[in-house]
Amino acid sequence: MAGERLAKYISDQKEPEGEKTDIVFGEVTSTRPLRVRVENRFTIEENFLILSQMVRDLTLPYYDTVTSSQSGVVAEGNVVLSTSNSERMRHIQIFRDLRIGDHVRMIKGQKSQLFYILERSDSS
Repeated sequence: MAGERLAKYISDQKEPEGEKTDIVFGEVTSTRPLRVRVENRFTIEENFLILSQMVRDLTLPYYDTVTSSQSGVVAEGNVVLSTSNSERMRHIQIFRDLRIGDHVRMIKGQKSQLFYILERSDSS
C-alpha cells in the first residue's frame, strides 16, 4: 500500500511530455524583425527568442606588430642592422550576427514559449 502511494506520488510529479526541454532546429527567415522557421512547422517571432553570444556580432581589437627594415642599412652577410617596429590596431571578428538562411540549434523551454538560440548548425 505505501509503495503504491509512493509510486503514484512520483508519477504525478513527472512533467508531461510536452513540457520537457528539447533541442530543436530552425532556419532564419528574417533578421529585422528576427524570425526563425522551426522544422518547416511554425515560425518563432523575435520576442520569443533569446540569442547566445555565439549568434551575435563579436569583434575584438588586437595590435599587430609590423617589423620593417630600413633600406640600404646592411652589414656583411645581409644582416639588417636597423629595424623599426610599429603597432597597428586591427579587428578580428569572432562571431557574426545571424543572416537569412542560417540554420540554428535552439533549446525550447517554458512550455515552448521561449527559445534560446545556442549556435549556428549544419542544415537540419
